[in-house]
Amino acid sequence: MKTKSIVPGIVTASAILMLLSTLQLGARGLVSTQQTITFDSIETDTEGVPANNGYAGLAWDNFYVLDGVDYGEASGYQIGVASPYNVAYNAYGDPASILSPDGRTFFILTSANMTAAWQNNLRVEIKGYLFNRVVYDVFVTLSNDHSTVVNFPKNLVNRVTFADAEGTQIVFDNVKTTIFHF
Repeated sequence: MKTKSIVPGIVTASAILMLLSTLQLGARGLVSTQQTITFDSIETDTEGVPANNGYAGLAWDNFYVLDGVDYGEASGYQIGVASPYNVAYNAYGDPASILSPDGRTFFILTSANMTAAWQNNLRVEIKGYLFNRVVYDVFVTLSNDHSTVVNFPKNLVNRVTFADAEGTQIVFDNVKTTIFHF
């Protein structure tokens, strides 16, 4: 994985969290949740359904979920299943984003099992944003014959985008995040 530094001297997630927890933002303080998002609690079939905003405490733009185990055609959908049965993917091969559902939620995207649905050696660009400022820009190359655990920079973000130049589907499972809610 190759990471390109966008902003020299980026403030680390821990520094931001220390600052925000020190401010306390009223009496509520900071609540954090670590989770592995498997998409398995979403009712779906092999055709796919949109991931609902609010699922796992996040907003999902252009993410769909399907049953990868029972998907009929040989593809990265079956290969990408890390926890039966469901996987997520970027619908129509268009860019997709994971977002904060409100102005008080931030997250660290830790890792995800990622697979190319159809095309081997698929180059994917992953950008993390904090308040519309790029804090990381990572490129990974995915295969359609094996899944890759992609580890992301540990930056605090409120949006992460996934895009590839080929306009094809990227398969996701076991997305690990830590969500911070103020």
